[in-house]
Amino acid sequence: MKEKDYYPIIKVWLRNLLESYFPNKNVHVFDSSNIYLDKLIQENNWTNYRSDYATYQIKIDILGVIIDDGKMDFVFIEVKNTKISLKDVSQLLGYSRVANPIYSIITSPKWISKPIRILFDTYRRFDLLKYDHNRTIKVCKWDKNKNDIDYNFIYPGKPLFNSS
Repeated sequence: MKEKDYYPIIKVWLRNLLESYFPNKNVHVFDSSNIYLDKLIQENNWTNYRSDYATYQIKIDILGVIIDDGKMDFVFIEVKNTKISLKDVSQLLGYSRVANPIYSIITSPKWISKPIRILFDTYRRFDLLKYDHNRTIKVCKWDKNKNDIDYNFIYPGKPLFNSS
């Protein structure tokens, strides 16, 4: 499968997950790989939720939007069809530092590259995933047979979603 072939599957997975975590909130999920986040916000008339939205010149593969009580939160998912590399993690780290999603996930059915494995397993460098004082990117293996995260392969560990 190509990377884009995973987008519809992961969109459904994320929608179901967010609707179960946030049952009383407005949940939207997009394949936003071909649109800048600032434009998506404008097109949906959500500019009043984020005063700095014009700085969001980033394209997220799968975007979750949670709206409640005059507040809008994001969930970012970057999808890879190769082993997740340091470059991939760095890209998502940059995006996450710009827009500060409540959750930020990178996933691939091929898991992670050897340098990433060494960084995490040998040197325990999970600090590289931190983008806010209590928010950390989750690096996950995608189980294409179950159309779900393989919960045995998550860095920096379970649960997938922490309290933000």
